Amino acid sequence: MPTSSESSGVTGKLAGKSGHWGSRGDEILRALPRDTPWYYYSSISKMEKAVTNVERGKDRFNDQFVVFLEIPQHVVNQSASESGPFCKLRPDYLTKEKILILKMVSRPHEMICGEFLLVLFNSFGSLGHALRRELAIVGTAQVQGRDRAKSPDGSLIPLVLPPGRSDQWPAFVLEIGVSEGAAKPQRDAIWWLQESQGDVLLAVTIKLNRRKRSLTITKWEMVDKSTRRRNQRAEATQIITIVVPQDKENISIRNAPLVLPFRSIFARDPVGDEGDVIIDSAALEDFAKRVATQF
Repeated sequence: MPTSSESSGVTGKLAGKSGHWGSRGDEILRALPRDTPWYYYSSISKMEKAVTNVERGKDRFNDQFVVFLEIPQHVVNQSASESGPFCKLRPDYLTKEKILILKMVSRPHEMICGEFLLVLFNSFGSLGHALRRELAIVGTAQVQGRDRAKSPDGSLIPLVLPPGRSDQWPAFVLEIGVSEGAAKPQRDAIWWLQESQGDVLLAVTIKLNRRKRSLTITKWEMVDKSTRRRNQRAEATQIITIVVPQDKENISIRNAPLVLPFRSIFARDPVGDEGDVIIDSAALEDFAKRVATQF
């Protein structure tokens, strides 16, 4: 690993390094694709040049990450704010470690996110219009945690929140992964649930494996645990695997339907005919067929 503070890029196995950025920093970096380029920070202009170079060589069918090390928070506030040059690159900043991760999303990534939200809304059933009006799509709006600022790939929050519940955190978060070998969506889902201390009630990750022509949809929730250290922890509570053959016929769907607790989306208990949101096999198959155009 270089020891200079120059913003000279080195493509390598940063995600495989350990023991240098602290346990949390190492864990997050290991979750990135192994060929993720990384740079030491020296100036915003050099950051812009580095990002431009990465974008030029980017595969339009895969997400691309770029990492900047030893970058001060005031620089991140300036460059990754809503008016900054990197605001659209889904900034993920670790305050203590001074690590900034930028994500350049691909067309498949955006299509998966958008199509899933449509499927979700369509699964509200006969009460769909009224329920949809209760939610605000806050998308990729950045959230500041205790020592990490992060943008989700998609998010929803009820327009009316329970008494005492701030609007800092969304209720539902979506994280997408279309890069080979990247475990970051799973790590991010756990962070959203645990860092928000109960405000984010539900996270869904969707992982595309183009080689296997598969989609893995994972539901993440806080689960009660009888341990001395903590009462709850974030866990995967449902995993659905969809395999789409080349001809898009005989699509295989395992562990459907996807069941999303009503309260975890709307931050209130259901009343009357309301109930958990059920995304059935037919809806999942239609979703997979549409997304498969990007395989």
